[in-house]
Amino acid sequence: MNKAVEEIEQVFYEYKKMHHFSIDYVCNVMKSQVANNVFKKKLCDELAVFYSANGMLNDIEKIFISTSIINLSLDRKDLWSNLRKSFQSLINKGRDKFNIRVIDYQNPDFEKHEVYRKLHHKTSGMIARPIKTFDLQFDMLKEDNAILVALQDLQNDKFIAFSYFFHHNKRAYYESASDDPDYFSDTPLEHYIIWTAIEYYKKRNFNFFELGGNSLAPSYLITQVKRI
Repeated sequence: MNKAVEEIEQVFYEYKKMHHFSIDYVCNVMKSQVANNVFKKKLCDELAVFYSANGMLNDIEKIFISTSIINLSLDRKDLWSNLRKSFQSLINKGRDKFNIRVIDYQNPDFEKHEVYRKLHHKTSGMIARPIKTFDLQFDMLKEDNAILVALQDLQNDKFIAFSYFFHHNKRAYYESASDDPDYFSDTPLEHYIIWTAIEYYKKRNFNFFELGGNSLAPSYLITQVKRI
């Protein structure tokens, strides 16, 4: 299976060069590289017809397009009970160990957004993408198209992790994350952040929260959220 995925990635590299105008346009409109996955799906479909290997390619498609969608119309207690017990435990531990802040259009803070950007580069070990893209993310936040959830160490108030979510038409999407690789904690950082985002969008009467379908999404967390 891994070999098959590698082959698709190699073919997609050439496919993207042939269709780069369409792909770049869709990614720009969506303001997300998630659109790449849609074109990968299309490529898988075309190859399935060509090779008559639908079973194998459907498995590959699941790797590219996998996602978990949380129905926010449920009561908060039902959302909580639908989480695995281990997930609930890690959220509760996070509450005891960290401060958390939601930065949105009502309290935009460019300085904290810059901390998120710098941690993103630090986590990657390089400048993974142009600074302009982070500026665009902050513009989206100010225009109420996104939020940034920040996690702080209780002992020194140092920011140690961030997650960025964008939203449109009452639907929210996990988009990006960064954390300090030098910070050690026996409690995972993302669980409390994700639950805080779910609660935030629930209070704002959003319909769905989508976790996944993005190479930056924490796969270990996706497996711990029951599909609703």
